[in-house]
Amino acid sequence: MLQERDASVEACLVSRLTQLRSERAEALTSVIEPDGGITVRCRLPHGSTIQRKFNIDDPVTNLLVWIGSSENATEDFHLNIPGQPVLAVSATTGKLLGGIGVDTSCLIIATWVRM
Repeated sequence: MLQERDASVEACLVSRLTQLRSERAEALTSVIEPDGGITVRCRLPHGSTIQRKFNIDDPVTNLLVWIGSSENATEDFHLNIPGQPVLAVSATTGKLLGGIGVDTSCLIIATWVRM
């Protein structure tokens, strides 16, 4: 019985994360990638990298939906930006990219946070 409940909880979690990633991908469609701007590369936990351009005055939300729509992204995740303290997604509300240290082209390392 306990294994059935654990499987049910896991299935709900997987469904929720799949929906969240889809919502983030949909939100990303409204974010226009600038011709200029800064190039941000992100190394994902499984080792692959993604790349996109942003303006330094873009809201951090744009960065979060881009990274958070990646396969296997969790609801919350941490960003390691060289020269900056590790950021939890929840700590970036209302900030601009330049305000969290993303003011030049850089590599960000993402870490998924399991609940």
